[in-house]
Amino acid sequence: MNNMIRQMKLVTGEEIICEIIDFEDDEGSAIVIRNPVSIDSINRPDGTRIHILQAWMIYQFGDEVFQTLNADMVVAEASPANEVLEEYYRKIKKVIVFPGNTKIH
Repeated sequence: MNNMIRQMKLVTGEEIICEIIDFEDDEGSAIVIRNPVSIDSINRPDGTRIHILQAWMIYQFGDEVFQTLNADMVVAEASPANEVLEEYYRKIKKVIVFPGNTKIH
């Protein structure tokens, strides 16, 4: 895929993965993103830590749904590890079933 998927750490401490669509202005002060998910850590009773991906903004998924992120809120960014990238694509894949079993991907 040619999509620019990036993992970002925000000044709030949140960590997100999203598709970078564009920079809103020449100064790069805003980033247009799509399909953002947060990476959350859970400490299990046995002492292990697991990471889960969940919606960063509710009902904000889809090819025609965009968000604007203030670039000043980004502390660091990187390419996600392959395992994380695979989980990201599984998370954002949506199949909507309408009456009559019509599927829209």
